[in-house]
Amino acid sequence: MPRFDDYLVELQEYSGLQARPLISPWDANIAAAAQAAISQAIQSQGYIGWQMPDFTGSNQSLGNKAAAAFLTKIAPAFTNAFRIEMAPGKGYPDTILTIQGQRHFLEFKATSDWDPNDGNRRVLTRVC
Repeated sequence: MPRFDDYLVELQEYSGLQARPLISPWDANIAAAAQAAISQAIQSQGYIGWQMPDFTGSNQSLGNKAAAAFLTKIAPAFTNAFRIEMAPGKGYPDTILTIQGQRHFLEFKATSDWDPNDGNRRVLTRVC
């Protein structure tokens, strides 16, 4: 069965680029740094208990609004070493995550039915 990482390699080769891996498992140190930075941002920005304005719409739009509101609320707490920015344009990616100087495409999604075994929701794509 074809995989997304295979598609990205094929796309790079088709474009005449030297193919390099764009999807990889999280490095344990980077994952720990990301977890600590996001946790600190949630605490320092008063996210817990905060009421999102204009939280109406369809299930899909509510998920998008919740993800965007979360990012907008916590983003001011980050530094240049760890930064989350909204990506320009529509579609993938929603955001660009910078961790220790490396840039990554990132999709934030909100759901009321999280499946911890669903690895599709935890893909980190390197931009550099």
